[in-house]
Amino acid sequence: MSDIEIEQFPDGSCAFATWFYEVDRLGVNVLFAAEGEKREGLVGAWHPRFGAKRLVIHDFDRKS
Repeated sequence: MSDIEIEQFPDGSCAFATWFYEVDRLGVNVLFAAEGEKREGLVGAWHPRFGAKRLVIHDFDRKS
C-alpha cells in the first residue's frame, strides 16, 4: 500500500485523499473526495452509487 496523500480544507477537514493498494500485479487507486470536489482523478471514476457492473482498467505507469 502506498502512503496516503491528502489535501485539507482550511478548517482541517479532509477535502481529498488518494492511495494505491497493490497485490501482485493488480493495483487499485482508492480515492476519497468531499462532496462537491472536482478533481482530475475523479473524472470517470467509479462510485458505489453507480452499481457494480462497471469496471474500468487503466495502466498506471508507476515508477517506485
